[in-house]
Amino acid sequence: MKINFGLPQFQLSSKYIHFEDHSSYLIHKHATNVPLDMLFTSFELKVTSDCIILNYNESADIKTGMYCNGENQFLVFYVNGERYYSDISQYVLAHNDRILVSFGDAESISKQLSYLESLKILDIPKKTPQYSGNEIFI
Repeated sequence: MKINFGLPQFQLSSKYIHFEDHSSYLIHKHATNVPLDMLFTSFELKVTSDCIILNYNESADIKTGMYCNGENQFLVFYVNGERYYSDISQYVLAHNDRILVSFGDAESISKQLSYLESLKILDIPKKTPQYSGNEIFI
C-alpha cells in the first residue's frame, strides 16, 4: 500500500506538523516534542502496532480502509534504517530522520527501504547574518 502524501488533503493539515510544498516525503514541524500521531490525526489516519486505519473517526466508529497484519502482509516501522518496535505514533521526529511506515510483504518492504535510503536530504544551511550599514545579508 502506498499513500501519496503530496496530495492536497495531506498538505498543511496541521499547524504544528505537516507535509508541505506538495512533497510526499518532507515533514515540516513548527513546534517541538510533536509526535507523529499529531501528523497522522490531522488527516484521519490511525497507526497502531498492527494496523493502519484510514479515515478513522473514533466517535462515529468509521474505519475505512483497514490494513492489518495478516498471513503474507504485515505492518513494520523503520527509523533511520533500523527496525522500530515501539509505538511509532508517539515518535518525535529529529532533524533529517528517515521514517518508513510500511504495510506489505518482505520483498516490497526491502525495496521501500532501499528507495528511502536513496532519497537525498536537502538541507537549508544555517548562516549567520552579516550586518553592513543599513543592509542585512543572510
